[in-house]
Amino acid sequence: MALKKNQMINRFNGRIYFLDNFSKLKDINNFLFQYKFKPYYYYRDIKERGLTRFFLNKLKSQKNIRFLIAFEDNNQPIALIGFSYLPWDSKIFKLKMGRILFVVTSKNVTVETLSTLIDSIIKLLKKEEFDFVDISANTMEVKLTACLGNADFKLMGTSTIYTIDVTNTTFPLTITKGIIFKEIEEVHVPCMLNLAEKAFIEYDANLNRFYADDRLTPQKVGNLYREWFSNCLTGEQADKIFVAEYNTRAVGFIACKIQKLSPINKTIGSVPLNALEKEFRHRGIYKSLVTMALNWFSKNNCNNAEIKTQITTLAPQYVWQKFGGRLVSSEYNFHNWLK
Repeated sequence: MALKKNQMINRFNGRIYFLDNFSKLKDINNFLFQYKFKPYYYYRDIKERGLTRFFLNKLKSQKNIRFLIAFEDNNQPIALIGFSYLPWDSKIFKLKMGRILFVVTSKNVTVETLSTLIDSIIKLLKKEEFDFVDISANTMEVKLTACLGNADFKLMGTSTIYTIDVTNTTFPLTITKGIIFKEIEEVHVPCMLNLAEKAFIEYDANLNRFYADDRLTPQKVGNLYREWFSNCLTGEQADKIFVAEYNTRAVGFIACKIQKLSPINKTIGSVPLNALEKEFRHRGIYKSLVTMALNWFSKNNCNNAEIKTQITTLAPQYVWQKFGGRLVSSEYNFHNWLK
């Protein structure tokens, strides 16, 4: 594999390089092919070659991401790690924040080697005066989670992914007395911005990784969710938003996003954000919002609908299970404060 050297760091009986351009990597296909936890790996109807092409295309299209590539002495790649600066999070929290986006490893990588690679990234981020870095690691990647613990990453939560087959399917909408379900209108926006900001502050009901981290204040975490909903409104994070309305007042919402995954010939509908006011819970309203989303995904030729939610937020999981949702993946969420 021909590779121009950008930067060589400490040795581990191999070589480590930092790159700022994925195009400098050649003949990486076989290495990506053998990695089992590529994006959407849990869809068994997608062939491994298709997932590899999809992942490769995704890596090539990424901007503002740097890569660490590590080789064994036999010149075979042993790890590819992508990491990035987070401008949105940094602006809200007034910190310099980064994220390790993915860690692709060979089958024979050791915890010791992987720890060396993670330490190399941490040293670079500290040198560049980052305050914080996070990572989500598949719960089945035991070596990675072990090495993250060795590198002072703290477990802040576990997220789950559920998927529902919506191909050519219509889901009956349950009517709730006094509630109207509709697409969001301008009059709903102020209430929904406030709901997005406040809905996840309840520590007992919404133990997400942001509120679990006592170095992130609830007010700033609320601002993060408010901005997240704003990005749904602009179309950056969502294509459609449905609301539940009570006496002309919006009391809940579900945001919907469609992703056409080329070249694996699959269209996925996802829910980037959803919330319901506390006093309107346990009435079937959230289930009806999910119904609106699923029918919209089906109408727009989606194959599956997905939601990612914290394992501690039980109500959404119960609802998605009622629609035949399957738990297909889970991730540990880690934080590391570098200062």
